[in-house]
Amino acid sequence: RAAAVAASSNQSGAASFETQTRAAMTALVKFVTDRWRRDLVSLIIGKFNSFCLLGFHSEFGGFLRQEIEQKLSELDQDESK
Repeated sequence: RAAAVAASSNQSGAASFETQTRAAMTALVKFVTDRWRRDLVSLIIGKFNSFCLLGFHSEFGGFLRQEIEQKLSELDQDESK
């Protein structure tokens, strides 16, 4: 009887170890895939910004300058009235 109890406690210890191992591996896989997803999104955003917005970036300075000059001239006209 003592041998049977020892064998069953040994099996439950192995099952507990297996459960803990599976939980640790699941957590590790989840962490790695989350980091991959975040890195991929960051890479995609960087590529989008560098290629798609490059034309906008080169024209933005002139556009901004025109808008500021227009607003300043409107302010000057309002103040002179």
